[in-house]
Amino acid sequence: MGPSYALLRFGVSTVLYKLKVGHYDEDALEQAFKSASEKLKEKMLTTRQRIENRGLRKGRRQGIEQGMQQGMQNKALDIARYMLHALHLGVDKVQEATGLSRQLVHQIAQEKA
Repeated sequence: MGPSYALLRFGVSTVLYKLKVGHYDEDALEQAFKSASEKLKEKMLTTRQRIENRGLRKGRRQGIEQGMQQGMQNKALDIARYMLHALHLGVDKVQEATGLSRQLVHQIAQEKA
């Protein structure tokens, strides 16, 4: 519970007490409700925006990470193709150098240059 929740709770308690004991001015009470309502709406929108922004940042970060991983994988595949087809190195050496699986390097070796 943050300070704004405590303040809202205090405001509601105060209004309820005044209604109970009958010490209130209707216009002032109506204005207090409107003001509290506007502040609450504002706070809810701000909180929603923060949550959305946090989600967007997380999504961007994940997208960048995935893009980098795909780029590194593609580069390893390109290097493996070059090593196999242009340099005529064996599957074991290419696997060791690129970190690709033996099966994948074997598949690349079967491709036509």
